[in-house]
Order: sequence, then C-alpha cells, then structure tokens
Amino acid sequence: MNSKKINLYVISLIFVLLDFAYAFISKTLLEGTSTVFSLICFLSFLLIYKDRKTLSKVGMMLYLFMSWGVLFAYRFDPKWSIIAFVRYLPLLTLFMLKPNDLKLVRDKLVKSFGLLVFISLVLYLLKTFGLRILYSGNASWMQYNIDNYSYIYTDSLGYENAFTGFCVESGYFAFLCICLLALTEFNFKNKYSIIFAVGVLLSMSLEGYLLLVSGTIFYAASRGNNTKKIICYTLITIIIISVIVAFAMNYNGGNNILGEKIFARLAFDKDLGIVGNNRESSDAKAIIDRVLYSNRVWIGIGQTEYYNILAKFNYDICSWKLFVVIYGAIYTIIAFFISLLGLKKTNMRKTLPFFLIFWLDFYPHGSLSSESLYILLIILLLNIRSKVPVPQKA
Repeated sequence: MNSKKINLYVISLIFVLLDFAYAFISKTLLEGTSTVFSLICFLSFLLIYKDRKTLSKVGMMLYLFMSWGVLFAYRFDPKWSIIAFVRYLPLLTLFMLKPNDLKLVRDKLVKSFGLLVFISLVLYLLKTFGLRILYSGNASWMQYNIDNYSYIYTDSLGYENAFTGFCVESGYFAFLCICLLALTEFNFKNKYSIIFAVGVLLSMSLEGYLLLVSGTIFYAASRGNNTKKIICYTLITIIIISVIVAFAMNYNGGNNILGEKIFARLAFDKDLGIVGNNRESSDAKAIIDRVLYSNRVWIGIGQTEYYNILAKFNYDICSWKLFVVIYGAIYTIIAFFISLLGLKKTNMRKTLPFFLIFWLDFYPHGSLSSESLYILLIILLLNIRSKVPVPQKA
C-alpha cells in the first residue's frame, strides 16, 4: 500500500485508540464518538486498501465475540445493539492487512503517538515552569475535573503534578505509553521508546511504574540468548529500583514527590492489600462479592445494573472482578482461552512479553476492550509462525 494513502486509515485508527484510552473529555458522548471513529476507520480502510487479504475465520470470530460482549453487557438494548457491531469494526482491518503493510501501520502509529506525547510533554513542562500556554477551558465528567489545552495536553486537577498527557487521568495515559512501548519491544535505543518511557515516569502512576519495570524485564529476557543474560538484566533492574526507592523514601524524610505519590502507596494495608489499591473499598467489595458468590456470576448482571449500584452507593472500583460481575464467568473464561489460542500460534519470544502485560493490566482494571487489545493483536499478527512445508521424501 502507498504510504501516503494509508494515512487517513492510520489517523482514524489513532482516534479509536485515543478513545479507548479516555483521551477525550466529552465522554458523555462516548457511544457517539466511538461509533463515528470506528466507522470512519473501517470505511477508510475499505476505500483505500484494495489489495487486502481475505478476512480469516479467526478475525471474524474475534469481532463477533467482542461485539457479543457489548450486546450482552447492555442486555440487548436497541441503541447499544447498533453500537456493538460498529465499535469493533476496526479489529477486522488488522486481519486484512498484509504483513508488510501491518508493519507500516505499526511504525506510523509509533511515530504519530511519539509526536503527540512529545508535544504534550513540552506543554506540561512549560506549564510546570509557570509559562502560559494555549488554554481551551475547564471540563468535568464524572469524578474528573480537567483544564483542557486543545486536547493535546490536559491537566487533570485530581492528579496534582502528575503528567496526564492528553487523557483524563495519569493511569490511562501511562498504560497507553506502555502499549506503545510494546510496539517498539521496549527498545530504548529507539527515540520514541524514550519519549513513551518519560511519559510513564512523569505520570506518577503506580501501575504504570510496575508495568514499565515488568515490561523492561520481560522484553530483555525475550532478547536474551542464555540464562546468564536474563539474570544479569533482572539484577540490574532490581538494583536500579532499589536505589530509586532508597532515595525516595529517605530524601527529605520521604517528603518528596516520588516518596509520597508512589512508594508510600506500596505500604501494606490489611483491607486494601496495599495503600495504593484505592479503587476497591471493603464496602464496594462486599457488593461485588454478592454477585461473585451467587448463581448470577455465570452470566453477570450487565453494565446498567452495575452502574446503578455504584451510583446508589457512590462507590468506585477497578478490578478483574468488575469484568466478571458485568460479563459473567462464562464470557471471562472464554476470553482467556481465546487469547491463549492466539498466543500459541505465534513466535512466543516476540509475543509473550506483551501478553503478560495485557493480563497484568486486566487484573487491577478488569477491561479487555481497551487500546491494549488492538496493540496485542498487531503484535500477535506480526509474529504468527509461518507454516514451512515439510520436505517430501524422494
């Protein structure tokens, strides 16, 4: 495919990924924006990419599975029935791209997001040092209160000093950067990897930090030719983390940004597990457990009933339990085995690191429909094991 012709498709795909990463403040229009972005992405692909592959059965099955999840979560509500089949149309395009064109899309995604993160980072630093930058007004949505700087940079007022990039909170932004790092295989010789890593570090997101360390170790191990090299990378990482922790917890008596925002949150708490687990209160857990330990766990209770419960009791929760409660245990188990089947058909040295990151994020967040799904598919499809024909005996 001509590199210039693919740009419209890539731009629309970028908007789809940004939408999943909660980069748009007007999320009250969630179903509208998501549907439009997804439709533009799919139609632009069909119009531009004439020399496409035939859609595989696996691609169609995954699309139907994800669409069925939305239908099931909203209990076949008429509005969401339409949204369900449009929202995941971009997934189909990944299965119809030829390998070389998929590599081109990957490279364009990395470069485009690298530029976006860099510009956002510059604006963040300018504002941090007290300089005036273009201001587009204040916006609020649910628990978020944000100063918007033309959607390129947002200052989420609930996350003081944290770099939230162009997302509603630092955690969403940090995880998007982690996904983009996976596209570069955490190769820090790549300038874009450095930009994404800086974004994670300045986000002050606890989960972002843990995934950054985990990803660095996973990918270093995947590149290692022997056990000694893997152990060496692991020890170096542990030493660096230990030095940072010691500095953060002792400098100025622990009264510094890293000490207060990150490492103090790793302290053990008998109710939360760790102090940083502030999304799962004991009261919210009790409500969730009523479903998990009942017959309703198999098919879940759906999005509407779940959000009605949260609104009634004013609780917030992020956990794998959230996914099970909404979608049910049957759907969750099928999702896990589908991902295992996809992994099995690939070069695991290339795909296992991000597969682990994908499920490490699922544990605290309970979401399979995020930007990570698209990144995971790109990585899996780029590394499918080729079927080499067996030589015939003479």
